[in-house]
Amino acid sequence: MTEFEFIKEVVKKYPLKIFVLLISDIFGGFLILVGIGGIVTVLAALFSGDAGNANLPAPLDKILGYLGLEETSSMQILLFLLGLYLLQLILDGLKKYFVAKISIGFRKDIRQKLNHVLLNIDWVSFTVLDQGKYINNLISESSTAGGAVRTLAKLFADGLITIIFLGWIALFSFPTFAVFIIISILSFFIAQPLFQRSRLATEEKIIVNNLIGNAINDTKNLFKILIVENLVSVRTAIVDHLIRKIAEAEEKNSLYSTITAQFLNLVPLLLIASLAFYYLSFEKNAGEKLIFDLLILQQIGKYFISFQSNRQSLINKIPSYEFCMEMAGKVSDVHEERKGTVKINSLHTGVVFEQVSYLHSGGYAGITNVECSLPAKGLVFILGRSGSGKTTLVDVLLKVYSPQKGRVLIDGSDLRQIEKESFSRIVAYLPQEVYLFQGSLRENLLLGSDERDDQKIFKALDAADCLDLVENLPQGLDTLISSGGSNFSGGERHRLALARALIRKAKILVLDEPSSSVDRHSEEAILKALKTLSQEILVIVISHSRDIIQGNTNLIAMKDGNCVWQGNYDQFIDTIIFDDIFTALNEK
Repeated sequence: MTEFEFIKEVVKKYPLKIFVLLISDIFGGFLILVGIGGIVTVLAALFSGDAGNANLPAPLDKILGYLGLEETSSMQILLFLLGLYLLQLILDGLKKYFVAKISIGFRKDIRQKLNHVLLNIDWVSFTVLDQGKYINNLISESSTAGGAVRTLAKLFADGLITIIFLGWIALFSFPTFAVFIIISILSFFIAQPLFQRSRLATEEKIIVNNLIGNAINDTKNLFKILIVENLVSVRTAIVDHLIRKIAEAEEKNSLYSTITAQFLNLVPLLLIASLAFYYLSFEKNAGEKLIFDLLILQQIGKYFISFQSNRQSLINKIPSYEFCMEMAGKVSDVHEERKGTVKINSLHTGVVFEQVSYLHSGGYAGITNVECSLPAKGLVFILGRSGSGKTTLVDVLLKVYSPQKGRVLIDGSDLRQIEKESFSRIVAYLPQEVYLFQGSLRENLLLGSDERDDQKIFKALDAADCLDLVENLPQGLDTLISSGGSNFSGGERHRLALARALIRKAKILVLDEPSSSVDRHSEEAILKALKTLSQEILVIVISHSRDIIQGNTNLIAMKDGNCVWQGNYDQFIDTIIFDDIFTALNEK
């Protein structure tokens, strides 16, 4: 995206606000022009004792005459200049506040777009989401992109004031105007490659920042392994290398910016030298006109340098906006299951899988032609080796994936035709590793629920066998949760998550390996709670534990993506499939 495309996008987004800024900048430019005329008038009075300005260029002479300054004293002109300065000060203050509001709004819009990526993204897209890039864009690059609006406002102001002054020179000192245009064009072509190299360095820095975010996230997830195997230094060296690459990119950016700035600083010197040469050679008795033109040219040089500097800054900030918009654009199309119109608020007859198939991309195993049924109430265990398709089966039921073939019936209705929001209200999911959000325990328990009655919350905690745990906490429900829930054990997190599902009043509860990361006591407590709960709702448990399935009446065995057996435990232990599954899992 070029700076012109970015300007077009911002103007399209805030047309009225940009128009007001432009009017303000034009007015400010004329105030500066009139102020310079007032200064020249004072200088003429000081050197000649005459406050008149007859030797000034005609349009400015008329403007000062209209303001009543042609026959005034130097003190009155100074008071006028003071008033002009105060007016400019007020105008600049209002403009800065106005620009700040636009910049904040622009930044907020970008962050909301990025945040809403997660609202519409599907599970497949989420699993490949560049987390480091997402977090970096949401926090850092969006801020830089918002700052681009401030830079753009300065660019507009510098450009308009330069144009106003150039218009003056074009009318009353065309040779100087021609020299300025030639020097400006040359400086543009010399500076442009430097601007682009600076931009490339900025893009490199953003990419490496994203990589650092991913590296830190990977280190966090693997930290226990890194400590045990003494590999922390290896990961640290990787991040150190990325930090050095950022420093190299920043050095490049600084080098090109410095070269460009120093080159542009030559422009005013060349302009003033050319103007002095012209007047000394062709208009030796110019007087006040020379002083006025020199002051105008000095202002043009100042604003021209500022314009180019802000242009370079804008070019360097645009990549941040591009990266944010690229990430915001990675939203999957709304899938068919989100378009369902059938509403559901309970489960009466159960769930039926009819010839359901779903194969993962990249050749990963899934499920093929699965046929099985689940009751409306009861405890169902799904068993199988790793990669047998049991998790995919559950994910299809939870609308994480949409069947590529066949259909899933909920009370006789095709799951794809059921409204997503409606279905989500009757299901709850507990993953293998339960994660508690940073915040209060109450906020975690009430996530996705409108319940506000503490008695009902305590009732759910009791049913999940964690009431004593909460009552023994000094702050009770207002206890603050550490990141991930690290101030609770794995078993405690599972039981708290189960309580959350009860508070939501889910009709279908799915648990993935609830006994894998808990002690024996927690396992028994969870199983007891599930058996009680299954009298009212459908509870589906993915499990590898032989102990936890003993005595249960509804087991589903998966193998190679197929449902190969469904029945009770006593029948199951006499099958070859039972031996195949639990021998492979080294279960006794």
